[in-house]
Amino acid sequence: MNVNGTPTKRRRLFVVGLAAVVPVLGVVAVANATTTAVSTGSSQPSYQPASRLTHPDDDFMGSTIGAPERPDTATASVTPPSGVPGIDVSHFQGTLDWPGIAANGIKFAYIKATEGATFVDPNYATNFAGADAAGVLRGGYHFALPDQSSGAAQAKFFLVTESGWVADGGNLPPVLDIENNPYQTPTDGECYGLSPSQTVSWLADFSNTVHAETNRWPVVYTTAKWWSDCTGGDTTLGAHDPLWIASPNPTVGVLPVGWSSYTFWQYGVSGSADIPPSTDEDVFNGADLQALTSFATGDGNDMITLRYNQMGGAGSHLGTVVGYPVRIGSGWERQYQGGVIFYYPPTGAHAVLGKILAHYQQLGGPTGFLGFPITDETPTPDTVGRYNHFADSGSIYWTPATGAWSIHGAIRDKWSALGWERSALGYPTSDESGTADGVARYNTFAGTGGSAIYWTSASGAREVQGAIYGHWTALGGEAAFGYPTTDETGTPDGVGRFNHFSKDASVYWSPGSDVWSVHGAIRDAWAGQGWERGRLGYPTSDEYGVAGGRRNNFQHGTITWYSASNTIQITYS
Repeated sequence: MNVNGTPTKRRRLFVVGLAAVVPVLGVVAVANATTTAVSTGSSQPSYQPASRLTHPDDDFMGSTIGAPERPDTATASVTPPSGVPGIDVSHFQGTLDWPGIAANGIKFAYIKATEGATFVDPNYATNFAGADAAGVLRGGYHFALPDQSSGAAQAKFFLVTESGWVADGGNLPPVLDIENNPYQTPTDGECYGLSPSQTVSWLADFSNTVHAETNRWPVVYTTAKWWSDCTGGDTTLGAHDPLWIASPNPTVGVLPVGWSSYTFWQYGVSGSADIPPSTDEDVFNGADLQALTSFATGDGNDMITLRYNQMGGAGSHLGTVVGYPVRIGSGWERQYQGGVIFYYPPTGAHAVLGKILAHYQQLGGPTGFLGFPITDETPTPDTVGRYNHFADSGSIYWTPATGAWSIHGAIRDKWSALGWERSALGYPTSDESGTADGVARYNTFAGTGGSAIYWTSASGAREVQGAIYGHWTALGGEAAFGYPTTDETGTPDGVGRFNHFSKDASVYWSPGSDVWSVHGAIRDAWAGQGWERGRLGYPTSDEYGVAGGRRNNFQHGTITWYSASNTIQITYS
């Protein structure tokens, strides 16, 4: 910066000769900058008009860096540091000879894609395609203008220009270039007129949006001075975003607070005969090209890879990697020999395996009614089965005996309230299905004698099981008696069990009477006698025809209904 506070354009001298690259093992740890005390302003800045972008062609990585961060470039000669050599370019460099660049040892290039929320570098597509054709790993960077629009808006504009980002081994992760304000005035300064808290909020908005769209945290290009001055030494992004340190000096120097190592270093403005004039030289902080390729494919800090490593990597049930992360719905998936890890920012990264995975995919996977997984495949508490829970109130349960079946919504809630698989119902033996009349939904279960949960809008989710379920279905189920309006319930006398059904019907069971149905006018009369606690006791037959009417037998008598007179006769024995 000059004394008037306006950006000083860089002076570039280029010396001949690019020293041989010496591999480094791991990453280089250096000292952190100190945190300065800051004051906070309002949470929402007032954005500047797009018409303020008067010279976007002149804005590129490091274009605003001046003293004291830069040595006297007119006399400095910078020796290339150890690592994988690369460059960063923009429209500023004009037409580039990509085959020549590749032939002279450059392994990667970052290319300016966008600035603010309106400017697309006119050479971006040509440079990106040229680098790709020459075998140079390539990526795009966004020149941030936080006073122009929100972080999310600029991230989405950037990613649209990149035509979506996929970890295919050739695409390097997206980069956020955040440096001194190239359009600053005495009132807004190098920090775009934002307070530290507003700046940190903007950066998080950009970073989180990129991560949600790509499953990768963006690389942050910045200087230690800008970070200290404009964020107050924030440490939150350093927890996950890789650092590209802009330090055109013989040594990398002090890193911004929050990072203990760098991933990329823009180390000099010195050129050579091997690369075009006016081109920044960079280095990837890794042992070799394979390390850079691994970084490009996501074998670093993406959430799917983190979960894979947490589960044991290739030694886990997942086995070895089969493919790259690919977009699915609003999230991502990556295939392995033994399963798939799905990632969606609100739910995290979780593995689905084997038979559960096969059934999940049959049901539409993350874009189906279950949504993304919210657990890994997990053993059931009774140790018999396996399950995954999913975001849209659903689960898939599997056992060797029953296979894999889904359950969701109100039926799943009922099953959960009853004790999941350890309840009398046992494991699901069907997906949720619709009844023939279109009124209800149901799942069947493996409990002794069979069992099911039926849901209707009138009665909610109700379970019916064992002998009562078997008798109800044998008599025609919902077609004859309607749907259960109660769960199977113990009788007030403590002896039997029963379910009531929607067509004025009930099925009762007791050890001394077995299981029988009662409905209509006969059921009403029996209820009037006090149900099973009345003088008649439990039913001992289903309703059957007699001369002039219908009858049920009970432990201590009968109830007969006569159709002609619509009258009831109770006989005690």
